[in-house]
Amino acid sequence: MVLRRSSAAFGRRARGFWMVASIALVFSAAAFCMLCGAREARGATETKPTCKRSLQKMVDAAPAGAILHVPGGCVYRETVVVNKPLTLEAGPGAEIRGSDVWRRWRREGSVWVSYASVPRFESGGYCRPGTDRCRWPEQVFIDGRPLEQVASNPGPGQFALDAGRHVILANDPTGHAVEVTVRRYWVVGRSDDVTIEGFTMKYAANPAQTGALTNNGHSGWTVRGNNLSWAHGADLQLGGARELLAVGNNIHHGGQLGITGSRADLVVKDNRIHDNNTEGFDPRWEAGGMKNNHMIRLLATGNDVYRNDPVGFWCDNGCNDATYSNNRIHGNARNGIHLEISDHSKIFGNKIWRNGWSSRGSSFGQAGILVSSCQNVDVYDNVLAWNNDGITIVNQDRSQAGGSNYDRVTGIKVHDNYIIARDHADGGIHTALAWVKAYPGGNIYEPSADNHGYEDRYWFSSPEGADYRYKWGSNFKYLSDFNATPGEQRARYLSALEERRVIRGAGIPNLPQGQR
Repeated sequence: MVLRRSSAAFGRRARGFWMVASIALVFSAAAFCMLCGAREARGATETKPTCKRSLQKMVDAAPAGAILHVPGGCVYRETVVVNKPLTLEAGPGAEIRGSDVWRRWRREGSVWVSYASVPRFESGGYCRPGTDRCRWPEQVFIDGRPLEQVASNPGPGQFALDAGRHVILANDPTGHAVEVTVRRYWVVGRSDDVTIEGFTMKYAANPAQTGALTNNGHSGWTVRGNNLSWAHGADLQLGGARELLAVGNNIHHGGQLGITGSRADLVVKDNRIHDNNTEGFDPRWEAGGMKNNHMIRLLATGNDVYRNDPVGFWCDNGCNDATYSNNRIHGNARNGIHLEISDHSKIFGNKIWRNGWSSRGSSFGQAGILVSSCQNVDVYDNVLAWNNDGITIVNQDRSQAGGSNYDRVTGIKVHDNYIIARDHADGGIHTALAWVKAYPGGNIYEPSADNHGYEDRYWFSSPEGADYRYKWGSNFKYLSDFNATPGEQRARYLSALEERRVIRGAGIPNLPQGQR
């Protein structure tokens, strides 16, 4: 353990938002052995050793305001509570895991049963229809590969718990590292002014809507250059405080979310946020890359956000002064960006492609950008390509959610965006830009609402006239008709040369041959 005194022991440290330390996670997974083993099987020793020293004891011994250089090359199997201003700077290969390696197993017929029992964890949340999986926070990994939990009678690649909470495996654990999650959290904050940097953290049984790494409502937290994955709830929670920063992290395979946090002044910068909602939480409830609400201020910029289920970025209910800028958002199951029941926000400079394709027939779940029941939002200078829908503005009845004020959609400006799409012969309506009044009392089309689109640029792979492409009150097939409404003015189509330049300039990959 190496300590040195920070130059600002107890005050707010200036934070360099431009510092980025992306860490790539490499999984190794051996093939599961299905041969019959001995009556009692002992798992292999883990490939990376457990640290001999306690990280918690190092934290407790460090003076407030110090930089604690944490030895690397091993796994800290403990929950760390940080109760003083401190920087935890990980050495190469330093990990925190919420799991232990279980070595003692006995053969019972065709399955293997653990001698140890899994602790009882808090469960909750709403799962996808037809499954209760999201309410089971227990986790088992063999050689780093997650097993699917089932209620009983596990097959290969699955596990179950018996009445005594012993783990039941169909896979022979002999010669493999079997890790069972026994802790809820990696790091818990009990102080302001904390920096966590350079760790790999994985495997946690935290509840839904919480983070396995959490500031716990304390201000002045920086989470930089970490690799966070496989928490049951969210990997990271930063909320309830000011001066919060997540920068340069790789945040992925969160059971519900990559990042969560509410009532915060938060900057999320230059992170990779991907493959979240592994536990099958209901997309209509809360799941995906990042979900926030009631924010003091939110800036999400320079992030790469992909393959999340359902949404890349989602801010709901009082996300005022939110900015989503210069992100790359692609391949998410539903909306790329979803701003809901919020005010005075900006969405600009983003590159957004191939989102929304798991949703069918809904204006609310298949857009590159969805702005729902908001006021005073500026959407501009974005490049959207190959999304199910492009940009959708929705006026819903939200009297039961955000108060009747958000029944009124006012001051929405959509302009100077590039929207590149294809017509689809599936019988559905795929709109490039749609203004949707979703209930009879909506005001979205009223002149007093001051909602406008202007000077957007469109490209379609086929001539107009066959399918509906735009909506303002009615659906329109022709841009000239749409240009005659407040929903769009002075818009035009791109030439094929312009479209190629836009796509290349944005760094958006071309569709496979024959799909353009």
